[in-house]
Amino acid sequence: MANNVNFVISFDKINNKAKELLNSLYDRIRTDGEHSWFFDIFVDGKILTYEAASQYSWSNQNIGPKWCYLEEWDEERIVGTSAWSAPDIGLKKLLGILEKEDPNIVTSISYEDEVPDFVGAQLYLGKNLINSKHLEDDDIRKAVIEKLDNLSFEDWDEEEFNWKTSEKEDLFQDNVWEITSNIQVDFIDSKINLIHKNFNDTDLSVFSFVFQTDDFEESLNEEGIDNAKKYLRDKYNKLIDELSEVDSDVKLFYFDGEKPIKILNISDAESKILNFNTKEEAQKIFKFSLTNSNTFVFLAIIKGNNHWSSGFLKMSKNTSFSVLGSYPGQKGICVQGYYDGDFDTGIVISPDSDNYLMNDDEKLEWYGIKREILDLDFFK
Repeated sequence: MANNVNFVISFDKINNKAKELLNSLYDRIRTDGEHSWFFDIFVDGKILTYEAASQYSWSNQNIGPKWCYLEEWDEERIVGTSAWSAPDIGLKKLLGILEKEDPNIVTSISYEDEVPDFVGAQLYLGKNLINSKHLEDDDIRKAVIEKLDNLSFEDWDEEEFNWKTSEKEDLFQDNVWEITSNIQVDFIDSKINLIHKNFNDTDLSVFSFVFQTDDFEESLNEEGIDNAKKYLRDKYNKLIDELSEVDSDVKLFYFDGEKPIKILNISDAESKILNFNTKEEAQKIFKFSLTNSNTFVFLAIIKGNNHWSSGFLKMSKNTSFSVLGSYPGQKGICVQGYYDGDFDTGIVISPDSDNYLMNDDEKLEWYGIKREILDLDFFK
């Protein structure tokens, strides 16, 4: 029999349009049975029926746990219980719907196993997981012991995997839920405060847009100078047009490995980075891109830093690139890969993987650039 996992999803920052959409999804929840199921939210009666959503295979792929029911739901939170784990897949699916109305929706989930064998919390911006904290049973014991003067590691029997006396067991059980709840609340509050601190709509921010040079090199080597110029001209036109939709006052630069070269318009580009007539001249102009990093690095000064799940995502249709810059809720520099209108990497480290990275100089070095180029002072 599965262990129950209790969870609370909180919509910490959500606009009115997203609230209206959320309420319309709540209208799909059936309340006449023994339980009200999480999967009801996604049933539209056309693409997905209640019968299809109730199948284990659909629930497992789209919700996560084999079952998950809701006990309370309103515009501020969802309270429920699931089997073995929290419904993080279902939450991401829900946020993918809600972020269409509110790209900057801030959502948290706290969860705890009934023993508790584990507890944790996650924070999302849009549908992106941006931070998480997860404690297994040994982490929980350590946290409780650190808070209680009359409980120690010597009171725990590792071989028997229990407390040595019933008094110590009672002491642990009397305090574990309050202590772990405080850990969850403190974690979520601190990360939300960091989002509010780092989130801005008006201040100028520097972002680096990184494109691979493969197609340009192929044009240069096999299709001739004119085609190579056309490739870069089209790349610049598309980039400046789409960045102008993000911020009509955007300022765009090409980074040559040492300094930013400001490009006002296509005529400016023709005189500054498209003024080559031979392969050798092109290789000289783009020495940094072709020999050091194998990437074209464009720098953009843009108003605000909350474009990752909206404007930048829209820009990636029919192309691929990576963006480096400041991200609400994260300190330092973050990276996001985009591919053909979707995310190609994660923004931050997920609970189960360390592949997605960010906030370190090694990642910047991988792109062949230094941290200072993402500072406004670099452009003075």
